[in-house]
Amino acid sequence: MTLIVALTGGVGLLSSFAMLQLGVEAMAVRYPLALAMAYLFFLFFIWLWLHTKAEDCLDFPDWTHTLPSPRSSTGLPDIKSGGGGDFGGGGATGSLDGETTVLESTFSSHLGAVGDSVSSMADTDELSLPLWVIILVVGTAIAMALACLYVVYLAPTLFAEVLVDGALS
Repeated sequence: MTLIVALTGGVGLLSSFAMLQLGVEAMAVRYPLALAMAYLFFLFFIWLWLHTKAEDCLDFPDWTHTLPSPRSSTGLPDIKSGGGGDFGGGGATGSLDGETTVLESTFSSHLGAVGDSVSSMADTDELSLPLWVIILVVGTAIAMALACLYVVYLAPTLFAEVLVDGALS
């Protein structure tokens, strides 16, 4: 029942929002229509609940055959040692002297850019970082104050909307 009530309230709120977006701004018209739409969906949800059996919801298909089966272990892999170039290292016959190649990584170029950014922040003046923090804090405070003033400006309409939405739910 909680799901049915929540879905009914959601349908009412969404239908009110949709009508508002379609240009129906009069609350005296929009809310009775939203209430009627929510009530119709409430009746539909009740009908759906009465015609649904618990066995229908609990009868899941068997998907276990699609899961990979565990491989059987035949033992440990063979590790040979003593030859050059295998897991054992240089070995008695191998040599570590030879041509070495250095591989360039694209990952290192990205890390280089990050490192450059961090080093440039470290090279700035002592007051620049606290100055940016102060600017960020003051900007956030001004934005929050303006948002609060806007909510106070819209309070009568906002309160009426919330009151009717609560009654609708």
